[in-house]
Amino acid sequence: MNILYGDNICGQGYIDPMNNIMSHYQHYLDLMGVGCQLSGDNLDCAEQVPFNPSYKAATS
Repeated sequence: MNILYGDNICGQGYIDPMNNIMSHYQHYLDLMGVGCQLSGDNLDCAEQVPFNPSYKAATS
């Protein structure tokens, strides 16, 4: 999640966009017959430093 979404959702606590992504991931695991109970215990990036910070152009 951190690699895909970086500072858009990571490092901001348990915000709705991150919770929605986790919920969708678990839903699709259920649809594929894997089961959301096997999704793992570290799905979020609420307390992680963002992996890919957004580019901000320097102003002069």
